[in-house]
Amino acid sequence: MTTAPAATEAAGSCDATWRLRPWLARLCLALGLGVALALAAWSLAPALRGDGWRWAALALDTVALGCAVALRRPREWLRTESLTLIAGTASYALAWTAALGHRPPAAFVAAALVALVAICSATVSSAAAGIAGRPPWPRWYAPALLAVAGATLLIRGWTSDGISAYAATVAVLAAGAPGALAVALGAPLRLAARRGDEAGIQLHHTAALPAALAVDTLVLDGLTTLVEGKHVSSVDPLDETHLRNLRWFAGALAHASDHPVGRAIAKLAGRGNLSDVREHAGLGISGSVDRHPVRVGSPDWLGLPDAPPDGATQTVAVEVDARVLGTISVVDTVRDGSGEAVAALRAMGVEPVLVTDAPMARAQAITGQVGIESTLRPPLAQVMAQRSDEGARVAVLGPTARRAALVLGPQSDRISLERCDIVSAARAVGLCRDAAREVQLCARIALAWHAAMVALAASGVLVPWLAAVAALLGMGLVLGISHTTKLPRLAAPALSRV
Repeated sequence: MTTAPAATEAAGSCDATWRLRPWLARLCLALGLGVALALAAWSLAPALRGDGWRWAALALDTVALGCAVALRRPREWLRTESLTLIAGTASYALAWTAALGHRPPAAFVAAALVALVAICSATVSSAAAGIAGRPPWPRWYAPALLAVAGATLLIRGWTSDGISAYAATVAVLAAGAPGALAVALGAPLRLAARRGDEAGIQLHHTAALPAALAVDTLVLDGLTTLVEGKHVSSVDPLDETHLRNLRWFAGALAHASDHPVGRAIAKLAGRGNLSDVREHAGLGISGSVDRHPVRVGSPDWLGLPDAPPDGATQTVAVEVDARVLGTISVVDTVRDGSGEAVAALRAMGVEPVLVTDAPMARAQAITGQVGIESTLRPPLAQVMAQRSDEGARVAVLGPTARRAALVLGPQSDRISLERCDIVSAARAVGLCRDAAREVQLCARIALAWHAAMVALAASGVLVPWLAAVAALLGMGLVLGISHTTKLPRLAAPALSRV
């Protein structure tokens, strides 16, 4: 995939170092809500007002605006927090005219409500659960809102007095304060982070969401993405009366082996009294089990003809007391749900490709069980470069130093997985795609709401405090929609059987 623009990377690095402190967000939210309620009471109940109440109300507005400024993301310009702060500052200036007696007390309420919108948007749009960056912001929104506000100021200034024109401009800025848009961009991301944590999927950067929408090829780095060890498929004694001894002696001796085949055979029996255990490179293992000499290994090592190779099955022979008792066949254990994961990826338009240096017959036997059609040889970088040159958007699944990683493009698009398997990869791609579509849906609804409210404010239907209430209602509307169309819960990763 192509790398992200330098500006995006710079913004991502800034987002990665900035985190909104939860206690500060809760304190500012409580103060903002308290100020708005107090000023609403003063506005509606003249009996509560005392001498100098206007200046006290202005002081409360100052506290609310200060809380909004304290939560502002650094180095941000013309995005959610900045636009709401512009509206908050304009509303605060209008509150000064109320303090001087030129505007009704509702101007104090408008300033407090706009500050509350700024506080809520900063809280919602902050990085969720350690995810750096934020979903794409519509670049045209800020210039369009400021242009409408400027046009309102000019037109209303031509037809009415200056304070009334300024109040109408404040109403436009308050109605367009992008609180609903902040919720649309932040709420689905937070929910996706929670759903991912439940399933052992950790998102690191919001760039993973659009990258997941673009991916059409998933490269699996190694057979471990499809299999989890081996298991015994059959135990075949030369004489049926030897079945019990065949299982017991082979399983007991195999406890001394670290080979995957040995670990599979060891499950046939408990650990016996072992002695004189020796590994024979390329042949097998020998030793004494309860004082009986035992050898487990290649059939030709023990004098039997090798089984016809089928690519998937490994057959070993077992000898006890210098007599061959029979053979044991071991096959790869395909991870549960791998076939369903391949089908799910194809349904999303993503074609899985396996890259492995294992014998091709073995690899194809495994891919045939799960439905993967393409098996290639390393090096991995060459395979990815070739696919990219063909126009594919490539993601790769493979182990890293600490955890499994699904890389969807640039390094910022990496997703950490608790298990390095195709099932987790398919869930991660599906989760990111669902979250990206949820962001797009909520953003369209938020933009439509803001556009309608700005139009009403520009036409004079909404006064500043009503415009601020409309901004808060828009946040609640989008938040409700984001929770009614919840992302599906993902099953927690199962424990490996290896």
